[in-house]
Amino acid sequence: MNNFKDLIAFVDKAVRNRKYPKNTGHGIKRALQLFQEELNEDELNSVDKFEENIEQIYKSVCSKHGGKDFTDTSLATYKSRVQKVLKDYKTYGIDPTKMASWTPRVVQRTKRSIPNAVQKGKGSIEDHEIANAQAIVRIDLPLRGNSQKFVIEVPWDITKNEVATLTAVLESLSSKDEKNLNL
Repeated sequence: MNNFKDLIAFVDKAVRNRKYPKNTGHGIKRALQLFQEELNEDELNSVDKFEENIEQIYKSVCSKHGGKDFTDTSLATYKSRVQKVLKDYKTYGIDPTKMASWTPRVVQRTKRSIPNAVQKGKGSIEDHEIANAQAIVRIDLPLRGNSQKFVIEVPWDITKNEVATLTAVLESLSSKDEKNLNL
């Protein structure tokens, strides 16, 4: 009979065999640990019983941790991780020969960049057309001989009215007595 500890051993084996990335394995094991706290003896001793009662167990986890320790979204993510490992375990974990033929789907994420955006000097941005209107420009300006720094992030397509608002806010913050700032 397969018990709950077999699921954890399966995750470790899947990480060792490069079926799960290390971070994925860690996330799955954390989800399993969270659910394990709510299991009764029958569920600990039977993966089938655990899977059968997953909804009730999830409700217990939510009532214990929801809103305090974890967001609802985090708990839903943990539940999906548990369901994923249960599915993978039933497919590849029970029969060791099946793990050798397991080819997991590889998800590749790439960093988004601002096309054609070129920084020229301190804080100025060369004007280029940009395909992504949601792009953000980050400007870092050293102040007071590099002892302080001004950082601002604005949309690439900032309007003149928005610039005027930012200017007014910055002017309201400025000190009238610059001698005391040791410039």
